[in-house]
Amino acid sequence: MKAPGVRSAFKAVGDRFIELGGAGPQQPGGGVSWIAGEAYDGAGAKLAEVRLTGPEPYGLTAGIIAWAAQQEPSGPGALGPVQAFGLDALEEGCRQAGLTRVAD
Repeated sequence: MKAPGVRSAFKAVGDRFIELGGAGPQQPGGGVSWIAGEAYDGAGAKLAEVRLTGPEPYGLTAGIIAWAAQQEPSGPGALGPVQAFGLDALEEGCRQAGLTRVAD
C-alpha cells in the first residue's frame, strides 16, 4: 500500500466493484452464505457431509447470535454451541436464522 499508485489503484477497483453491484457501504447486506462441512473418523473415512445456504454472512451471524442470546445454556463456563444448547436446538436456531440444507 506504500508503493506509489497502489492505494489509488485499490480505491479505483473497489469503486468499480460497487458500481457493478457488489456489496459495499451503499448496499449493506448484499450476498448469500454458502457453507460446506465434512466429518471424518480417525482413519480418514468420510462419515458425513452437508451443504447449507442462508442469508448474507452478517445477517446470518446476527440471527444466530440473537437466537443464542435467548437460550438457556446447559452449564456454566465456556461451552461450544453443541455443548451449550444441544445439537437439535442448535439446528433449529440455525434454521430460524435462515440456514437451509442444499439438496444433493
